[in-house]
Amino acid sequence: MVERRNARLAVNDPNQRYDLWLANFSEMTFVRWTLSPDNPRDPVWAPDSRRIAYRVRSLENRELREVVVGSSKESVLDSSKFIKYPDDWTRDGKWLLYHTDAPDTVALLPMSGHEGTRVILDKPGGRNDMRVSPNGRWIAYGSNVNGAWEIYLASFPSFDRARQISNGGGVQVRWRRDGKELFYLTSDSKMLAQAIDPLAGKQIGSPRVLFQTAANPAPEVYLYSVTGDGKRFLIREGDQ
Repeated sequence: MVERRNARLAVNDPNQRYDLWLANFSEMTFVRWTLSPDNPRDPVWAPDSRRIAYRVRSLENRELREVVVGSSKESVLDSSKFIKYPDDWTRDGKWLLYHTDAPDTVALLPMSGHEGTRVILDKPGGRNDMRVSPNGRWIAYGSNVNGAWEIYLASFPSFDRARQISNGGGVQVRWRRDGKELFYLTSDSKMLAQAIDPLAGKQIGSPRVLFQTAANPAPEVYLYSVTGDGKRFLIREGDQ
């Protein structure tokens, strides 16, 4: 995933035991960040670009962890028994949003202080790849609650006023930095942009096709990142 300042990218390399790698676009370097037997995956940048949260999955560990940029020292954020998928940070950096699929829950994990984990949604129906809007009022996410994967938008953190954004399939939703546009992949691999009213949380007009990709749309795998201004896309194409 590209950091919010758009100069670096944190990625997994499944050919290297799912270790995390850090690509620096300005320096044109690509270096391994972790060397772990626990299969680190799903890296998510903190808003200050100084930390990354990720999950590990091995026979012994199903943890959420954090690593500081420039350091290899890992901190355990959560070690409860369920598999946890990190999705996003709140923009103030105080909470990490994650979901589980057994059972289906969405929760906020505190990054400081003495508050406990807050479960904000506990209802059946698959949900993943959740993204908090830049103003913190909305959450965009993928769900197959109605049978097919589509993109939804709801109030955050209450998850009320939910409405379907895509029509005919959608995965991998991302916000533009100003909160006025959402990007997502369709079931036929097109990249779409949907204008959003960031105050009302409503669609403006119809989605527009940006371009055709060669990605294999899937809800579980990070397939692309987009810069904050929405002008450049880095896409993983072909077989996953």
